[in-house]
Parts: sequence; structure tokens; C-alpha cells
Amino acid sequence: MILSSLAPSSLGKDEGRTDGLVDGCLGRVDLLIFLDEGLDEGSGSPFINTLELRPLDPNAYRTTTGSLKKLVRVYISNSTDYSIRYPDDVYDRDWHSYFVEKLWLPITMGLSLDTNDNEYDPPERVMQTAAIPIDANATLEVEWSAESPTTQFYAYLYFSELQILQANDTRTREFNVFLKGAFFHEPISPEPLRSTVFNDGPKLCTDGKCVLQLKKTSRSTLPPILSALEVYTVMDILQLETNDDDVNGIKDVQDTYDWRRITWQGDPCVPKQFLWEGLNCNQSDNSTPPTIISLDLSSSGLTGVIAEAIQSLVHLQQLDLSNNSFSGGVPDFLADMKSLFLM
Repeated sequence: MILSSLAPSSLGKDEGRTDGLVDGCLGRVDLLIFLDEGLDEGSGSPFINTLELRPLDPNAYRTTTGSLKKLVRVYISNSTDYSIRYPDDVYDRDWHSYFVEKLWLPITMGLSLDTNDNEYDPPERVMQTAAIPIDANATLEVEWSAESPTTQFYAYLYFSELQILQANDTRTREFNVFLKGAFFHEPISPEPLRSTVFNDGPKLCTDGKCVLQLKKTSRSTLPPILSALEVYTVMDILQLETNDDDVNGIKDVQDTYDWRRITWQGDPCVPKQFLWEGLNCNQSDNSTPPTIISLDLSSSGLTGVIAEAIQSLVHLQQLDLSNNSFSGGVPDFLADMKSLFLM
């Protein structure tokens, strides 16, 4: 079943909203916002109108590297209520209904479910619906396309037993989960009226097409069941942010002269294609933060004394202040900058 015509086709964008998960952390959080190359930078400075952050349980959506970007988030239902969001979802995740009429039977439950006993806290409305194959012996399949064959992803499967069995009922439900025929998860037996979430770490779909298969085991008398599915791709941030001392230093220089260049926004050194005009950075070692090694402020109409803030750029090797209108002499601190060899 192809999901690309639904929410996945927008890859996390919905009416101007960007939906993703960044690494959890305590204390300071830095957000890097990159401009589209087609933006008319000459018409003013970009700004954020609204920024909303949702605190998550620290044990939810954990990754070994990088951050997560939504690819698929669906709840299995033939309901006409296409979208479920806040207040049903305390994290304001946007769930879209998905159902394959020709192959699936809908299962619904009007009773309350225990959905907040795990760190993902799915909405009760999401977990009150599910699907099973029309053919009780058939495999329940869901298919989606990856962004590229090398893209890692995390799949989160949501289950709940919505068919209440009596005490003397001998029927059982147990199924294995496969990803393109490869074993994905050990046999699953959903608990009655309780949400269960399964994830088995980062995966790859080598040809870019992912097929999730739920197959009942030999001892199961009931077909597999699925309530919801989330798929996130891994975004590895390969470039570290500029050295904190250099960032503070160059911003102090900027503030001293109350001087603005349209390119002097965001991180001074990264990404490389948006390097601040007049700067050159050392980015030779991806394991250490980039540092500012060259500063060219020539012919910039600067006046007054040479800013003491320049000495904060402790990695600076080259400095060009020519063709400005400075007053006073050359400050002594320039001679004390050990890394500076060309001025």
C-alpha cells in the first residue's frame, strides 16, 4: 500500500508547518535556520513569526545519531475525520487517516484505552481504530518510499487489541513483523485496550522502497492488526557549529560598529555556502568546531577606533582593515594576538 500520496508526500510540511524532532537536551538549545537560495535577500532580513516547541519524554524517539524528520504519520481508519491533532494529541502531532478498502477490515472500539503508559503517549482516538486483513491468512502490508536508498529511517508501530476475547475464548493473535522480507521484530501479541509501540532502531531500504509486512504466526488463530504507523528519516548534521568564542567575538565586532551586512546572519562559518562575507574559516576537521581565521573589513566605511573585540578572535590569522576612516593609532592588543601573522 503506497502512502506517498498522503502526508508522506509533503515530508513533514503541512500548511506552512515544519514537523520534525530535534535532539533532546538540557539547557541551551540552538536552532539553525537556512534560507532558500531563491529568497530575495535584498528586500530585508528574514524572521520567524511563530516558533512552537513541544517537550517530549526523553525516552521517546531516541536516535543513535542525528535528528528525525517526519516521513509518514498515519492512523489506520476508514473514518472521514482525516486529521487528528491537539488537543487529542498532547504533543500536537498531526495524524492522517489511511485505509485500503479492498484489502482491510476496519476495527473500532468505543471503550477507553490506556494510551499514556508509554513514552510516546499516542492519542486515544488514534488507538481506538485499527485494521486487519480481509483474508485472515493474508499478510498486512504497508509500503512507502525512502528519500534515497542510503537514507536511514526509524519506524514506530502502534498496536492495541481491540477485539475483546472472553475468558473461555481459545482464539489468539500473534504475528511477526518483517521489513522487505527481513525479520524486523519478535512475535507481537497486542494487549487488550492498551497501546503498545515497537521500534527496532535505524533501518535502510536499499532500493528506496520499504515494505512493512505483518504475518501471523503458526499458532495464531487471528490475523495481524495495526493501529498506527510513524516513519522518520535521520538527518545527520555533518557540520559542527562555529566555535562559541569566535561567534561571540565576531558579534562583538559587529555590535561595536553597529554595522550590518545582509550575509551576517545565523552561524558565521556554517553551512559553507552561507559563510559570512569577509570571513574565512578553518573547517578542515569535522570533529572540531570551525574557527574564524581571516577577517576582511576593508572599504567598509568604518570609523572610530579599531574595535578591541577583534582580540576575542583568538584563531585569527589574517586581518584586513584597509580603506576605512579609523582614528587613533594601531592598538597594542593586535601585537599580542599570537595567531595573527598578516595585517
